Amino acid sequence: MNKLDGVHGTEVDFAAKTATLKLRPESKLTKADIEKALKDKGYGVTSYEEKAAEKAKEYTVVVSGMT
Repeated sequence: MNKLDGVHGTEVDFAAKTATLKLRPESKLTKADIEKALKDKGYGVTSYEEKAAEKAKEYTVVVSGMT
């Protein structure tokens, strides 16, 4: 996920089945872009949580298919 344009960090929690993507302030990455990237890797998206950080945006994605 770090290779997606606009992502500057990713934290994966396999126990919680989540991935948190930290976006650069100028990022134009959308939820649809994130979902497509995960589907291309064989995962699904169950839900999103969007947080506005001080200078950037974060998405926490609940991912199906993580083991």
